[in-house]
Amino acid sequence: MQQAVIHGELDLALTALPADANLPLTSLPLFSHPLCVVVPRTEHWLARSRVAISELAQENILIYNEDFALYRQLIAAFQVEGFTPKIAVRSGQWDFLVAMVQVGIGIAILPEPICQRLDSNNLLWLPLDPQLPSQLGLIWR
Repeated sequence: MQQAVIHGELDLALTALPADANLPLTSLPLFSHPLCVVVPRTEHWLARSRVAISELAQENILIYNEDFALYRQLIAAFQVEGFTPKIAVRSGQWDFLVAMVQVGIGIAILPEPICQRLDSNNLLWLPLDPQLPSQLGLIWR
């Protein structure tokens, strides 16, 4: 979306924020939702109410592709905690990441509104601690 706005294919776009700081874009935040850790509904996770970012150093991470704002936000949060994540899968499709959680490949970090759509009989989503917001907003040149 950012590239489409930069190249004049779009005048305005609704996208995840923050926009790439290296691009000449203006943004207006509209929505903010907490990020949640999507895990299999197993005994290990059922007793939990939150997941600390530092705990993710031991997990296989299923994450959006590198060109997503959420990817950049999570990598920065991992760096603040002092670790490089063990990335098992990258995808631009949240439903693919969720399917990989269901088959035991790893855990995913997704915005709460997406988590609300998931099958709560097989999956569990827990707030990330400290809370990281996922923002949507408008961008333009």
